[in-house]
Amino acid sequence: MRTTATLLAYALALALGTYHTFRPTFDSRFVRVQTERGDGMLNHLILENSWLALTDPNYKGTLLSPPMYHPERYTLLYSENLFASAPIYWALRAVMSHDLAYIWWQIGCGALNFVSFAVVARWLRLSHPLAVAGAFLWGFAVVHADQIKHSQMIPRFFAPFAAYYAIQLVTEPAQKAKALSRMLGALFFQCLA
Repeated sequence: MRTTATLLAYALALALGTYHTFRPTFDSRFVRVQTERGDGMLNHLILENSWLALTDPNYKGTLLSPPMYHPERYTLLYSENLFASAPIYWALRAVMSHDLAYIWWQIGCGALNFVSFAVVARWLRLSHPLAVAGAFLWGFAVVHADQIKHSQMIPRFFAPFAAYYAIQLVTEPAQKAKALSRMLGALFFQCLA
């Protein structure tokens, strides 16, 4: 019974935070995208470019050279590439339009932020109420929700793992090489996200 209540607390916090953060999108029945004309649309273009480069043989661009700033090549290197969070978009894009996939990519990344922090909090043996509160703040605090307009700032679900392995690096000297490699891997994926 206690496990059910605990899972319900996590699910309720996740649902409440997701709805509160993406309320304009949900209330408009997915007509409104919470973004702005600069970063948000650029990030959508980057995600769609990666999808098209991988799935459309007739696509004019390539993975590293979206069809912009012609004839300049490798223009993706001028910005974030979103490679570590793009698989979420690709999975969504396989079953829905590019507009809906982008909206659900934002929502999914927000949910993964919550889940990753909750997992790491439990690994650190924090109580369930503290894990829920910390995950809620990591996933949906105002400081993070305000950055939805800069969607490259949403996916930060590798950062809690990097912090966890940094703690392990300091506190578990016998596991130093393992903790270091995992911390560096999490940091690498966070940079790609």
